[in-house]
Amino acid sequence: MQKLKLTAKMEIIPTLVFSGDCEEALKFYIKCFGGDIIYMERYKDAPAEFNPKFGNNILHSKFEFGVNKFYASDSFEGKKVAAGDNQSLTIEFESKEQLAEVYEIISEGASIKTPLQESFWGTSYAILTDRYGIMWNLNFTRVVG
Repeated sequence: MQKLKLTAKMEIIPTLVFSGDCEEALKFYIKCFGGDIIYMERYKDAPAEFNPKFGNNILHSKFEFGVNKFYASDSFEGKKVAAGDNQSLTIEFESKEQLAEVYEIISEGASIKTPLQESFWGTSYAILTDRYGIMWNLNFTRVVG
């Protein structure tokens, strides 16, 4: 078995996907848990190829309460999401090289939804379902600006 020799920090963050009611859900979670929406970007603010017709729907957000956090968004395609397809795990990497090394290994036998690429929102990013049926978002946030 190939073992990674990574020394940099990695963090796993749950990701929730909604069918157009992400913002409503986040407001509900504020009532439930306290906390804040730390970051929110809407489809309408994204380049045209990322479905701006979904207007105010949430493309990406980060919610924090206490020591906990999760990402949340509305479905990329604006479709209803089924239970089980509405959650995944995001790994935040400390370097682009670390992300690429993990991607190379975890993508073996995986179903690739979004190949490893540079995103318009300032990350290196990939989405895949591994050979065991677990959906992963792999992310490295570049320093922008």
